[in-house]
Amino acid sequence: MASILKVDSMQGVTSAGDITITSEGGSATMQLQQGLCKAWAFVNGADGSLRDSFNYSSVTDNAGSGDFSYGFTNDMNNANFSIAAMANSSSNFGVTRGANLTTGHDINVFNTSDNGTNTACSFMVQGDLA
Repeated sequence: MASILKVDSMQGVTSAGDITITSEGGSATMQLQQGLCKAWAFVNGADGSLRDSFNYSSVTDNAGSGDFSYGFTNDMNNANFSIAAMANSSSNFGVTRGANLTTGHDINVFNTSDNGTNTACSFMVQGDLA
């Protein structure tokens, strides 16, 4: 019979946030918190609004076509985090990112043929929370 583990929180033995997991092959380990996505969003590329998200608290229109700033609910430890983004369209759409700040980041969604805005965009952040 398979085991079922139900917990409300996990805590490392050495330190509270230090939880190591072993890879599927058993030869590598990693820190659990390092592998977690720290923020993600599915947004409307035309007005920047959050359709669904995790760890985002605000959206600012930077008065440029498809240019928006997104603020984190929980800040990052530093500005050296990674963003992976994708425009949700079959062709002619792109995504660029602007400045990274500990409090958020910029995203620009555009149509490569006429620089208009996209209808949707998805992005996620990997890095260390503050």
